Amino acid sequence: MAYIFNPKLTVGELLSTICVEFGIAYPPGNVSVKVFVDGINAYLLDAHAKGRHTVLIIDEAQNLSSVVLEQMRFADQSGKRTSASCCRSSCSVSPSWH
Repeated sequence: MAYIFNPKLTVGELLSTICVEFGIAYPPGNVSVKVFVDGINAYLLDAHAKGRHTVLIIDEAQNLSSVVLEQMRFADQSGKRTSASCCRSSCSVSPSWH
């Protein structure tokens, strides 16, 4: 399970944080979204093959920028195409009323 505390990240920062949280290696100094997404997809496929579930929680996800949300949607769709729908995602945003 990975837990992201800071939703105010760029696409590259979010994807690199996801990689760090799951222990996914990537080249030092990498800024390529494709490299991050490929690593994450490989991790998800391997976890699925081993019968493991992968959970990513993004605290305050409603504060993600539209650019980051669009990239996450694209990465999710990409993963479904490459992994024969073995990986599923769910996004639930519940506002907190104080």
